Amino acid sequence: MKTIKAFTMLEALISLILTGIIIALSYSLFTLVNKQMALFEKENTSIIEYNLFNSTLANDINNSNNFEYLDNELVLENYAKPQITYRFENNYITRGILDHKQDSFKLQVFNKQYKSITPKYNQLNMSLLLLNDTIQVNYFLTKQNSSVINQKLFHED
Repeated sequence: MKTIKAFTMLEALISLILTGIIIALSYSLFTLVNKQMALFEKENTSIIEYNLFNSTLANDINNSNNFEYLDNELVLENYAKPQITYRFENNYITRGILDHKQDSFKLQVFNKQYKSITPKYNQLNMSLLLLNDTIQVNYFLTKQNSSVINQKLFHED
């Protein structure tokens, strides 16, 4: 009689148990990595949002020749481009160009202060909440000499 070479039931059972353990560990590792990637993506999105807001506002301030700050609203004027308006709310900031184009930045803003240093120089201070940390940002607004002279002498706004 010929004997057939095969695994015993005990060997097959042990290999199935080991395979199940490896699959369970792989699944838990995959779940952990997936959660960490989601957290990283959320943090990265917040940082990108802040960097986009900061560079856009700094660029708009540098290109403006006149500005006005009234009750949570910063209006920047430029000779060549349309007027740009920033509205600072508690949970977001909006940027509008003559109500044609609207951008929004999902940043929590608190402790806004607008200081008039001289008729030509002003300062905008804000505290932003980013990744459960407070960031203090300062923007220095400068009016062009022609705007200051026109306001003083001719009462133009």
